[in-house]
Amino acid sequence: MNEKVIYALRSGDRVLCEWREYDGTMQDCILGGCVETCDRVQDDYVLAAARREAKEELGIHARQCEKVGDFVNNGVRFHIVIIDTWTGTMPHINRDNSNELHWVTLDMLIDGITLAPLKEVMTKLKTT
Repeated sequence: MNEKVIYALRSGDRVLCEWREYDGTMQDCILGGCVETCDRVQDDYVLAAARREAKEELGIHARQCEKVGDFVNNGVRFHIVIIDTWTGTMPHINRDNSNELHWVTLDMLIDGITLAPLKEVMTKLKTT
């Protein structure tokens, strides 16, 4: 089964999102990517994948991160990781398909999520 990691940088009650076009509309999107073969040599390969993606996409080093849930959708297992502590400069995006990064409240992000399993996991973060 293919695996992907979805990660969110959290600062207080806000998370970092990218504003990008999806299905013809602009939306706040949570960052993420594929779990690669190089990640699988680690004992906790999901956190390794999130750290690698954060380094590649944002140029930061994730320090404190936690897997908060997972779900399967269309034959792909998605792992959700929250990054609470990182080092490096203010995150910047390194991908061509992103327009800009910005901080949104967790409530704003949850309101825009249409995929029920992801919405459920992110809603649980409001109580932690």
